[in-house]
Amino acid sequence: MSYGPGLLELRGRTVDTRPIASPGTHLTPVIEADQPQRMRVTWDPPAAPGAERGAATTLDATVIATTDDQITAVQLRAEGVWMYSMFPKLGIGYVSSHNHIPFGSTSRSLALYALCHMPTSTP
Repeated sequence: MSYGPGLLELRGRTVDTRPIASPGTHLTPVIEADQPQRMRVTWDPPAAPGAERGAATTLDATVIATTDDQITAVQLRAEGVWMYSMFPKLGIGYVSSHNHIPFGSTSRSLALYALCHMPTSTP
């Protein structure tokens, strides 16, 4: 969802919603045993038809809640906040983003969910 007057405030305030699907995208959250407050999140985009897979992006998030049922981390960025919630027993993850784009006073929110496999390892 995007709300606001757009780039350089060239239009009236509008709400724009649209579904986004990105099959083949891999999201990999990793929490190391020696740094349980840090989640390293790697986004690996799908390959475009007839092309190789693009470069992955890796970011750090701060783990704010951990139970046997849920792990939640937040990532502060210059323009907003991302939240990652993983539910290992359910095999699902949710990602949300709330951003403010200063050129034109536009705000954007994004919510994603994915079925996932969350392996754990013990030393």
